[in-house]
Amino acid sequence: MTLEKFYAEVLKKLGVIAAEEAPVAADRLEVENKYIQVHAELSRREIIPWFDDEEVPDWASDAMSAVIADRLCSTFSVPQEKEIKIRVEAQEGLTTIIGDGQRRPPPERSSEFY
Repeated sequence: MTLEKFYAEVLKKLGVIAAEEAPVAADRLEVENKYIQVHAELSRREIIPWFDDEEVPDWASDAMSAVIADRLCSTFSVPQEKEIKIRVEAQEGLTTIIGDGQRRPPPERSSEFY
């Protein structure tokens, strides 16, 4: 999933935008910044095998969007009922990412410098 589609998916989970609506630049930036932060955290722990500037792999896109949405609930003033649903989905998503990510080979990293 492209990063632009991923950011929109997170905003849809939060109820900030409708299915066919495009994100507002400020909302998109909030999601992007949180994604970079969470990606760095999970990368340091060797949980996710892709880089933050690459497309989110299809096998992880739904799970990762739930994790990011969970981290943004208070930022976007998500109602408590919806927040609880997102939190459960995020916990399940993180389990999926950890389990599937450990079974996949890490991306090749080049030691060449330009």
